[in-house]
Amino acid sequence: MSGIYVWGAQLEAGNYATSYIQTTSAQVTRVADSSTSAQTTRAADNAVISGVNFSQWFKQYEGALFTESVNPTTYTTDLAGIWRGIAVFSDSTDTNRIRVGNDAGVTFAIRKNGVEQSSQTIGSVTTGVHKSALSFAINNINAEIDAINASTDVSAAIPYLTQLNIGKGAVAGGIWNGHIRKLRYYPKALSSTELQAMTA
Repeated sequence: MSGIYVWGAQLEAGNYATSYIQTTSAQVTRVADSSTSAQTTRAADNAVISGVNFSQWFKQYEGALFTESVNPTTYTTDLAGIWRGIAVFSDSTDTNRIRVGNDAGVTFAIRKNGVEQSSQTIGSVTTGVHKSALSFAINNINAEIDAINASTDVSAAIPYLTQLNIGKGAVAGGIWNGHIRKLRYYPKALSSTELQAMTA
């Protein structure tokens, strides 16, 4: 075998290449290129960690959670009553959960069997980057935001938890409408001094 075989050559009169137009002996005019697709709505950016992917590292009844997030807007009345989750430990229901998010301020809340055990909201948090940390153990709750002691609670039960939601609430809704820069979990309770240092 010798030589080469050339097929489908096309001379372009324009400034850019177009796709091949099959012709025989007569000139053919290209049909306009068009593309169509069904309209779709982009899903919210959030994650759920559950099952063995959760149980192999999570310590029941004690731990600490650190978040560094970018709040999309100043917490004012336009966000009041609209809770948005940065990170939520739960049993896939809203009955048992530990959450860090916002509702007209950064909110730290613990619920067991449908009963609030500990709940603190820090208002007047502005747009921008904020660091928050929550340490939890039975009758030992500490919360901080931006190195300011938000709360200490010495009377709280801790629920049994089976998953971590990142960027959303425990159930449908509660989508965090901002950025989460950092999320850290510690399998032990941390002191108020340690929380202040990490949120400074």
